[in-house]
Amino acid sequence: MEWIKALQAVMGGPFWDGFWVTISKIYSENVMLALLVIVYWVSSRSYKRYFVTLVIGQLWVVAGLKGLIGIQRPPMDAGIRVIQVDTDGTFSTPSGHATGSASVFSALALGIRHRWFTALAILVILLVGTSRLYLGVHYPTDLLAGWALGLLLAVGLYYAWRPLEAALGRLPFGAQLALALLAPTALMALWAGIPVIARVGLSEQFATMGALAGIWVGDLLEERLVRAERADGLRRQVLNCLCGLVLVFAVRFALKAVMPAGEWADFIRYIGVGLTVALLAPWVFSRLPLRPAGKAVAS
Repeated sequence: MEWIKALQAVMGGPFWDGFWVTISKIYSENVMLALLVIVYWVSSRSYKRYFVTLVIGQLWVVAGLKGLIGIQRPPMDAGIRVIQVDTDGTFSTPSGHATGSASVFSALALGIRHRWFTALAILVILLVGTSRLYLGVHYPTDLLAGWALGLLLAVGLYYAWRPLEAALGRLPFGAQLALALLAPTALMALWAGIPVIARVGLSEQFATMGALAGIWVGDLLEERLVRAERADGLRRQVLNCLCGLVLVFAVRFALKAVMPAGEWADFIRYIGVGLTVALLAPWVFSRLPLRPAGKAVAS
C-alpha cells in the first residue's frame, strides 16, 4: 500500500491520471485484438500459430492462477485512489496486464530480434505494469508475479513450439480439426470443474476460448483450402491489414447484434471471429489487387 501511496503522491493530478489510464489501455481488448490479427497476417505460419496460442492461452492461465491464489485487490478505503480501468473486480495476483503485456511484447521481441524493439518492448512492459500500480488496482507483488509469468510463458512456449507443432502435424487432419475445436472447450470444462478456480467466473473465458478454437480451426482449413500467399511488400501488408481489420470488427459487431446474450453465445460468436481472422480474411487477401508474386507460405 505504501508503494501505491508514494507513486500517487509523486504524480497525482488530472494529467497523470489521464496518462496512466492511457498507458493501461495499451493492454485492452480492442488494442490487443488489432495487434493480434495484424501480427497473425504478416507473420510466418509457424510464428503466427505460436503467437496467437500464447496471447489467448495466457488469459486462461492468469485467470486460473488468480482463482488459486485468491488475493483480493487493494481496498478502496485504505487511503489510496482507485481508478478501476479494465478490471474484473475479483482477484489481484498475478496482474493480468503485467502478464499479458510481458507475454505479448516478449513474444514480439523474440520474433523481431532487433535491439531497438527489445528496448521498446521492455519499456512498454514496465509502463503497463506501473500503470496498474498507479491506478490502485494492483500491489507491486502482483506486477512482479505477472512479469515473471509472462516472460516464462513467452520464452518457454517459443522454444517448445517447433517440436510441439511437428508432433501435432503428424496427426491425421481430422484429428487436428477435432483437437483444435475440442481442446478449448475442455479447458473451459476443466476450469469450471475446480471450485477454487471457477470462483473467478467463467464469462470472459467463453469468448477467449471461442476465439482460440476459431483461429485454430480456421488456420488448419486455410492451410488446406486457401493457401494464401504471405505479402512481401509493406504496401501489400498495409492493404491486407486495413481490409482485414474492417472485416474482423464488422463481423464481431454484426454477430453481437444478431446473437442473443449469453456465455455460450459468446463462445460461438468468437469462433466466428476466429474463423474470420484465420480463414475468411486470408481468402479475401488472395483476391485483393496488388497480389504479390511467389509461392504459398510453407507451414
